[in-house]
Formats: sequence, structure tokens, C-alpha cells
Amino acid sequence: MQLTDDHDLVYWAAALLHEYAVKGVQKPRICETPIIVKSLQNVLLTSESLLQRIILRIISFLCHGNMSFSTALLQCSSLIARLPICFASGDNDVVHWSVVVLHDILMSSGVLYALVIQISLKLLFSLQEL
Repeated sequence: MQLTDDHDLVYWAAALLHEYAVKGVQKPRICETPIIVKSLQNVLLTSESLLQRIILRIISFLCHGNMSFSTALLQCSSLIARLPICFASGDNDVVHWSVVVLHDILMSSGVLYALVIQISLKLLFSLQEL
């Protein structure tokens, strides 16, 4: 059985990581974990809005004030490509936290703003619909 096949395990791991991220517990170590961005992206691709909300909140809290983590997020093109889908979600919390994630990435550095434009014009056009 793969780890992602056990939804209860994924949910509880996300909830624990969420608590650490929100409270800033071991934030630098979490951000430095080699597979953290890829793991968050894999869970974000799930269709369950409850998990999407949690993952977007985790990303937001880890991204806030951490340029290296924000840059790592931008290098994960499938995660960035997922944000427009989150903007169009029927769940208001998913929409809210996806906008917050984009805001936090852009506020990390002016350099990242130009990188976002280069990476995904679709992302910026999807904001017009909000």
C-alpha cells in the first residue's frame, strides 16, 4: 500500500504539519526537508477540499517570510499550475487560501513576481475571474 492510499494517515499527517507550520514549530527544518514541496503538491492534487484547505494553509505559513521556500514552490510547476484550479473551486476557503499563497509568494521578493509572470500567465489571468 502506498502512503497516499491511506486517506486517514494523509489527513492526520497534514493536520500535524499544519499545527507545526501555524505555530512556527521547527519551521526552518520543515522548509528544508528535501521532499516537502513535492509532498505538499501531491496532496494538493487531491479533489478533497478539506485537504486542499489544510495544504494551502501549510504552504502559506511556511512560505511567509521564507524566500528560499517560496522559490522552491515556484520551481514546482505542477503546484503553480494547480493554483488556477483552486481559484475556481466552489469552496470559499480553498479560493481564499490559494490567493493567500500567491500573495505570500509574491511578497517574498520582487524578483519572484517577475518569475511568476514568466512561469504562468494563466495563473495571472485566472485572477481576473475572481
